[in-house]
Amino acid sequence: MSKENKFDPTDLNSLSEYCNALTENDVEDLKKLVQLQQTMGDELIARFERNIEAFEKYMPDVAENFKHYRPQKTIEFFCGPNGVPNLLFVDSNEILYKHLDPLYLCQKQVELLLDGEYFSQVKYNNEPDWCGQIHHRYMNEAVNILKNYKENVECPKLGSSVPTCIMLGLGLGYAVGMLYERIEIANLIIIEPNLDLFFASLHCFDWAPLLEFLHEHNYAIYLMLGQNEDQLYYDLATFFDRHGRFLSGFFFNYIHYRNDTINRLAKIIAKDYNRIYNALGFFDDHLFAISHACDTILKKKGLCLRGKDFPDDIANMPVFVVGNGPSLDKDINFIRKNQDKALIVACGTALESLFRAGVQVDFYAATERIPQVAESLKAIPDPHYLDNVVLLTGDVMHPTTTELFKHTCIFAKPDEPFYWIMAKADPAQARKWAIINLMNPLVGNCGIAATAYLGFKQIYMFGLDNGNKVEDRMVLHSSFSTVYEDKDVYDGKKVLEYWGEKNLVPGNFGGKILAYGFFKMAIRHMEVIIKDFVEKDPTRTYINCSDGAFVEGAKPLHSSELEEIFDTKEALDKKKVLDFMDQEKTFTIDITAEKLEEMLAKKEYQEAVDVILKFIKNRPTDRIAYVQMLEGVSEILTALSKSRDRNIAFMLDGTTQSMFILANYCLFHRDDPEQGFKLANEILDLYVMYLEDTKKLYEFLPNYVLGPHQALCHGKIGFDHEGHPAPDMPVIYHVVDPEVIANLKYQPFVKNYGDK
Repeated sequence: MSKENKFDPTDLNSLSEYCNALTENDVEDLKKLVQLQQTMGDELIARFERNIEAFEKYMPDVAENFKHYRPQKTIEFFCGPNGVPNLLFVDSNEILYKHLDPLYLCQKQVELLLDGEYFSQVKYNNEPDWCGQIHHRYMNEAVNILKNYKENVECPKLGSSVPTCIMLGLGLGYAVGMLYERIEIANLIIIEPNLDLFFASLHCFDWAPLLEFLHEHNYAIYLMLGQNEDQLYYDLATFFDRHGRFLSGFFFNYIHYRNDTINRLAKIIAKDYNRIYNALGFFDDHLFAISHACDTILKKKGLCLRGKDFPDDIANMPVFVVGNGPSLDKDINFIRKNQDKALIVACGTALESLFRAGVQVDFYAATERIPQVAESLKAIPDPHYLDNVVLLTGDVMHPTTTELFKHTCIFAKPDEPFYWIMAKADPAQARKWAIINLMNPLVGNCGIAATAYLGFKQIYMFGLDNGNKVEDRMVLHSSFSTVYEDKDVYDGKKVLEYWGEKNLVPGNFGGKILAYGFFKMAIRHMEVIIKDFVEKDPTRTYINCSDGAFVEGAKPLHSSELEEIFDTKEALDKKKVLDFMDQEKTFTIDITAEKLEEMLAKKEYQEAVDVILKFIKNRPTDRIAYVQMLEGVSEILTALSKSRDRNIAFMLDGTTQSMFILANYCLFHRDDPEQGFKLANEILDLYVMYLEDTKKLYEFLPNYVLGPHQALCHGKIGFDHEGHPAPDMPVIYHVVDPEVIANLKYQPFVKNYGDK
């Protein structure tokens, strides 16, 4: 192994050893210099003043915060023979750069990292389009453009420019200037948790000429100073929301130094970064969601009322949130036995499993806006089973599902357009409507999020496996579920081989669980919800009985360990809960169809699309300028999202960012820039067609209900364009054969307490 392979260049101590670190004699000599360097001290003060003046011009908030800053710990500057400032942390007697020449050390780090660093990019594959959606039509065409060209390199090294770089740890700033000497960076995000270090950099590094250089070349630099672990993800997400989440699809992370704080922040980025670009949403889904929400409002379905808390006796009732994972079978007898002593929330197809197991559910959590949800419910052979069940869902739910429930508690989804349409047109009603976040990507997330927002304090999780044990025979759902019968068994070894060991996560009761696809995101969203609500109210408890993935914040317990506790509990007054839901916790909105139509602001939508079309008409032939053009579109949408037309930004942003991720991939994933521009332009040509189609489809609102929408489009997905005829709509599949539902034999529900 070579000398270079024996150390981590992001660890300054290790790098210093590689570059001939200071000896003990050197350190002692340098410490003596601390009090002998008045000349250096005068220059430090002058540089600080120049830098503060520059920050006042370009980043006034930074200047204001550091103009009179006092370090939290004692620091002293000193320099070696070449006069380059270094830093001594007096309390710990530690030197930042353990080398006579800090510039040489930073230069070596930049060389080693840039010459040996690989970046990662998001790359999409073709997705099946089961119902006819222009998002999938144009995204699949864009993916096919890439497939028709052979990649130059499978995982390229950094070239001469990058759209985004996240720098963890600033040090004294020397490495920043050296980075720009080597590569163009459209967006540099510097995360420095130690405010003392940034203050020190204002004395040591010439920020003033760098800020002037960045301003002249229209490069962007973002300083995230003093971040802790709780703030980091949200601050990063805010940056990408503002300038374009497509930028997060390119990942180059530069770690300048390491300590416990930096290492913890690096773990947060590794754990949460993909949340920024995953589940972006897309135009067709939003069209469906608006139409479904309008139907819900007009039919006066119960909406969740904001600010109306449960009385303590209801809030403290035990709640079983039940998913349809295979581990549900292990706990079903416990649930049967105690079904009268807890409120039962069935997540998705768990409702059918619980029906067949003899358990009466109290709430049904659903997320999908598709008509197949209603089919699975209609397959339950007792039509009265749902009579006293409350539907917990978001405003996107399909009309065929909501019409099956006499009792509904429908949340507003602030990541969907309709809530903002209502907020603009009738802010008083919008303020009454309770919102819900993180109810996706899996239906179990809806169960966890909805019970949290409702205010329940004792949550027990069953069948929320969020992944699978890697066994020869891998089963994805409970054996009580007939919806997945004969479609649910896989070769576990082949599944693991396909998804890879990188998708193995800790099991709730030890071991490893394969969490692929959306499972990881589902786990993380549950963790975020639990953490947020427990911090607000430490009396809340989450017990995870599922034999699946570990969920941080939920205590792992086998249901057998709960037997003694529940043996002493009495049956709940569930009618009291249902009455409270109907009479106190929900409300309806009185509005006409004509008013809803007016609220959709169709003219404003057309105008917004025309602005974007004009903006991308002229395509740059420089990578950074091209990225800045894509950022410009994203910033137009950001501006819309901060206006009264926020719903328009929601309509367009998801598909826009997905298309831009692919365009960005073309620009930076090949050695030949000309080929990159050619492919990126072909993708933007598709984006133009997509935008033109959206203008026509938006006119169909509020009648663009999933399923019936196919007739509105005359059986075509979007519209014809030169060389791109609109494809035919696919036949929408049935999760349950309509003939099976039509010929269903009535089977009255009977509770089973485990004694039969």
